[in-house]
Amino acid sequence: MATLVEIVAYDPDWPCLYLDTQDRLVLLLSGMVENIEHVGSKSVANLPAKPYIDIDVVLKHSSCMDDARSRMEAAGFEPRGSRHGDGVFAFMVRDPLPGLRVYLCPPGSKTHQNRMRFREILRQNPSLANDYATLKMVLAKTYRHDGDAYTQAKSDFIHKTLNTEIPPSSAR
Repeated sequence: MATLVEIVAYDPDWPCLYLDTQDRLVLLLSGMVENIEHVGSKSVANLPAKPYIDIDVVLKHSSCMDDARSRMEAAGFEPRGSRHGDGVFAFMVRDPLPGLRVYLCPPGSKTHQNRMRFREILRQNPSLANDYATLKMVLAKTYRHDGDAYTQAKSDFIHKTLNTEIPPSSAR
């Protein structure tokens, strides 16, 4: 099934929507959460993004994963499986937009650590964030109906960024 790739302008309401969702997740996953973080493009001010808020939920123990997954499904989150190979399990809420993508992460998840590092690099380097925004817009046109290809096409930029020592530049 084709996945439409749509990039929308930054919305200053996104941080508030994240915080509302964070509060819901803390209640839903009571006692199991080590940390909850806003990740992805919406977590970087002024960066255009797909209309989904990405959230990493780091669990206190890997043994919490099954219970956490059950609670997420019971609360109406659509299970999307483990797509990163390191025990991270994805969920979605498609409507209303912006939707949600919530990732349950086991402690020490490399996927989560990389997302946090990438987010911080973009926050500290507006020029690099702008380059990423430009790339995303081009790729969204190229892969308009193929979300998996769009995501894969961004991976070289992300890996290069994560593997390069980038000094912070001045804020906008």
